[in-house]
Amino acid sequence: MFAALGEYGLSGDTQQVKDWYDGFSFGGKGDIYNPWSIINFLDKREVDTYWANTSSNSLVGKLIREGSPDVKRTFESLMQGESIRVEIDEQIVYNQLDDDEQSVWSLLLASGYLKVKNFKAYMTDFKEWKQEYELELTNFEVKMMFRGMIRK
Repeated sequence: MFAALGEYGLSGDTQQVKDWYDGFSFGGKGDIYNPWSIINFLDKREVDTYWANTSSNSLVGKLIREGSPDVKRTFESLMQGESIRVEIDEQIVYNQLDDDEQSVWSLLLASGYLKVKNFKAYMTDFKEWKQEYELELTNFEVKMMFRGMIRK
């Protein structure tokens, strides 16, 4: 990514590009940039919500819009740059989205809009196995996408 910026004479934009398009991880690998957004940035030479504009985000918007006050407050914390701690259901099914408010965070994580900052698995005092995730918005591009969605 840095070599591509250099080749296009955009080395001075490294931090801005990192803030906007970095934040993804696969397995144990971090510092993964959104390739679609990087290609568009190199072409247009300006930051924008390229990836976020490639698909309809109506389901995500609906879940946030119709969510409880708790979901809205939690989402507001994310928008203010804070992280949240939640349990994630990795086996989330579409028809569960209306019944389980925590499923919104599972969907946002699976969709790439949230990233795992920290993970903790433990046994509770009641002998229940818990997996708690600390999540935050993936990057500034995602934040701008949500800001636009909220304004609409």
